[in-house]
Amino acid sequence: MPMNVLVVDDNRTLANTVSRIFKRNGHQVVVAYGVEEALDAAHSDNQFDLIVSDVMMQDGTGADLHRQLRPELGNKVVFHTGGMFDNDARNYVLATGLEVIVKTDNRRLLALARSGVR
Repeated sequence: MPMNVLVVDDNRTLANTVSRIFKRNGHQVVVAYGVEEALDAAHSDNQFDLIVSDVMMQDGTGADLHRQLRPELGNKVVFHTGGMFDNDARNYVLATGLEVIVKTDNRRLLALARSGVR
């Protein structure tokens, strides 16, 4: 089943790579290159089934984004990280109980994209 996916990463190359994984599997994708862009997209009329968010970005953290999402979007987040270097962000992300995927594990992203299920 196709999903509407929001990909959030301040690294354009990585954001576009993740976007391609989902698009190639038939999903609609919106890319945001930071927390502020992601919040604009999340508060728009888009109905996201999945939000794949980097944890450490130039304009904030995935935790900052998660805290500001509408409640119905909070459980749709999968954190995508190369490393959680901020203790507050790390502790928050781990406390949510949401999935955390290491950026080098594209197999897990591909599995999410192929399943079309969140």
